Amino acid sequence: MFYLSLICLISVSARPFSNLDQLHNYVQKKIKRNEKVLQIRSRTIGDAGVQFLAKSPLLQNLHTLVLYETGISDQGVLALSQSVFLKNLKTLDLCHNQIGNQGAQSLAESTSFPGLKNLSLYRNKISNDGAFALADSKTLIHLKSLNLNFNQVEDPGLLSIIQTSNLPNLEKLHMTENPLSQNGKDVLSRFKIRQQFKILNQKGALHNLKEHYIGDQGVLAILETPFVSQITELDLTENNLSDAAVQYIFNSKKLLNLKTLNLAKNHITNHGALTIARSKNLKNLRKLVLNFNFIGDEGAEALAQSPYLAKLEILQLEENSIGTTGEKTLKESKYLQNLKKPIFGFH
Repeated sequence: MFYLSLICLISVSARPFSNLDQLHNYVQKKIKRNEKVLQIRSRTIGDAGVQFLAKSPLLQNLHTLVLYETGISDQGVLALSQSVFLKNLKTLDLCHNQIGNQGAQSLAESTSFPGLKNLSLYRNKISNDGAFALADSKTLIHLKSLNLNFNQVEDPGLLSIIQTSNLPNLEKLHMTENPLSQNGKDVLSRFKIRQQFKILNQKGALHNLKEHYIGDQGVLAILETPFVSQITELDLTENNLSDAAVQYIFNSKKLLNLKTLNLAKNHITNHGALTIARSKNLKNLRKLVLNFNFIGDEGAEALAQSPYLAKLEILQLEENSIGTTGEKTLKESKYLQNLKKPIFGFH
């Protein structure tokens, strides 16, 4: 939910409640207005306050519980995790507290909120062990969004969450300002892109990624999806792709059914063309569009001499750097005999 992220950006000095009676009256007033949402922001209740709330039947109809900057530690989380009044909870926001790995483990093992979909642990003290616990959870199967921004999770913790089968519905994972390596950041980026691809696949639009600017990492991400092997056409026009993306595509064994590939308006050079020419993996390709790239005579000659492109019916190379030598080689190619129209438009 959008407001979860917004709440976590606003921080003021936490004001304590004088006593538990004051907390009870405050909660009672809030619940009377809306029995499905309780938000306590920047008011110190501490673990004692959370333990009090966890035992309150006032919370039994809650769908959303926000305890932002309320001075909660692992003991408070343990109390929430053992509550019998949170069975209807869908969103739990505990950002900007003092929650560590033990708190994360309590949440992971809890059966108190079986339908939880959104969990925010932004700006706490969770490291790899906490991430491992969340990844091993047998009860968070409905979780769709997990916010671990501003914690202490490193690459192994990130990988455990991304690779686990225990969080099958996880769609959004927020890990900003954790000590991730560049490789870890790339893995996270690919995870987010894969989630976008999943949505596109559900809409039947995975083949059309024109102007999505997914970059080379995005190509790796799409190749990691289980449904990529089903597609027969793929439009990657204007996606900020380099020769590395071409290598990922043409070295993959998952695109054997691909018949149409559009790589126009990217940054593909002779090196990318050589990769295409040498690949045996896309033998069923019928249409290859490479317009508006940076392929010269060397790349054109490689394409012309490739026996693996013999099934091509359309090859477009307009607005590249191919001169008369490359054009002549293409026209005289003994392998490009099935082209339905001449190749023109070199500049």
